[in-house]
Amino acid sequence: MISLVMLLPLLPVVAGFLTIPLNGPEASLFPVLLLLFIVWFSVSWVFTTMLHQTAFGKARSDVPYRDLSLYEMWTLILLMGTAGFFGIPA
Repeated sequence: MISLVMLLPLLPVVAGFLTIPLNGPEASLFPVLLLLFIVWFSVSWVFTTMLHQTAFGKARSDVPYRDLSLYEMWTLILLMGTAGFFGIPA
């Protein structure tokens, strides 16, 4: 999910660039692009760091860890079975 979030700004950015007036002597796209890339790369770095810490970080002692319960396992089996059933071509 976090990896997909990094691609979310793509469509709003394209739509936003279409609305920027580039007429006149003071119209410059450089500051806009600079700000965009600084913010985009910064947020992407933070999201990637969070994803890495979540997946590969050290286990915290104050958070109890346990395996899936029977209900959680049954829900996953139902979801995977339904996705597999609808993924089979007719």
